[in-house]
Amino acid sequence: MGFGRLSAAALVSVAALTGSVAPAAAGAIYDFSIFLGEQHPFAATAPAAVQPAPTSTSIVNAQPVPQALPVDTSSVAQTADSGMFARFGERSDKNKGWGAISEIRGGVLNHDEGPFSRNKEDGNPDINAEILFVSPDVLEVIWSPRPHFGADINTGGDTSQLYAGLSWEWFLWRDLFAGFSLGGAIHDGKLSMGAHNPDKLDRKELGCRVLFRESVEIGWMVTPNHGVSLMLDHISNAARCDINEGLENMGIRYGYRF
Repeated sequence: MGFGRLSAAALVSVAALTGSVAPAAAGAIYDFSIFLGEQHPFAATAPAAVQPAPTSTSIVNAQPVPQALPVDTSSVAQTADSGMFARFGERSDKNKGWGAISEIRGGVLNHDEGPFSRNKEDGNPDINAEILFVSPDVLEVIWSPRPHFGADINTGGDTSQLYAGLSWEWFLWRDLFAGFSLGGAIHDGKLSMGAHNPDKLDRKELGCRVLFRESVEIGWMVTPNHGVSLMLDHISNAARCDINEGLENMGIRYGYRF
């Protein structure tokens, strides 16, 4: 019973204390009219602008699109015209030439060298000179050979010749080229000699004054205009005359292409 009375007295004391404090506290601490008259604490701060997320289109447009650079093909075309990059089977005279002249060649040849005939005129070498012309369009049906005109002049008085014909030429690999020619030649050598003629041992008997001529050649273009080559040529009458010994010259030549 003592505990019950003590509890009741405590409750009465608390109630009295709360009743005296509550009006003061409500007026000092919980007076909401003060807060209602004040500006919102975050009203002075402007809301941050929301930046739109970049799209794939804006990223692409922001970067300049690289433009393809123009390709200068003049030097390549010029080299191709000179035949430097011609493949096997292509015409090799795409250079414009100097007027009608495509190339000039010259060199030194061992006279009467063989190997298709017996060596008899084995004295002094030949000086070779040749002009090659730009292939006319009419010759495209036979792979565009270049017409040529040339001479083998013997420096010791043995057989010399003037010749003409057509020359075919192709590039095999890089600047390595090969060619051959067909045509005819006229010479100042011996046609035939008697059995007891003292010149019979060291002069060729060629049988006919006008002979067939063929040549083969292989060389290297040092530059698009300058080249060196090895050449072998042969003249004979193909048994059209009673005597047909034949004659070959072989040597080195230099060529300049216009």
